[in-house]
Amino acid sequence: MNALEFVVLFCSAAIGLVAVYFSYQLGLTHFGKPGAGLFPFIIGWLLFGLAAALIVSQTRTREFRSESVAGLPKRAYWALGSAVYASLLAYAYLLPRAGFLVSSLLLLFVLMKFVGQLTSLRSATLSLAVVVPLYVVLVRLLKMPLPVAEWF
Repeated sequence: MNALEFVVLFCSAAIGLVAVYFSYQLGLTHFGKPGAGLFPFIIGWLLFGLAAALIVSQTRTREFRSESVAGLPKRAYWALGSAVYASLLAYAYLLPRAGFLVSSLLLLFVLMKFVGQLTSLRSATLSLAVVVPLYVVLVRLLKMPLPVAEWF
């Protein structure tokens, strides 16, 4: 692991802890039902745990590279990382305004199209295949109150 990978993993772990803190502020349960902060709380812990595990496992191997990261030049690695974090910030901004369904579809489409380098049709199809069933399970079956678009 080189310094760049360490910084990215450290920032990911820090973002996970921030998500845990703020989602706990939202409330984990509400009268025996999942609260608004339950799933962000779980995902924050997962993000922190996975980043911390990668830091520990990579520092144990003491394998340092300086020429490229994950087979990409450093500039491309920074561009992809920046695109992921920028899309997550845009998602956080859009979620209360456009609702869960629209903002999640856009997030997955952008990540698959530009970071995953899939075709537009495949990105749109996979986004729909992931978000729509998730929406049905969370909203229709579990009766979870997810953000709805302001214009509805």
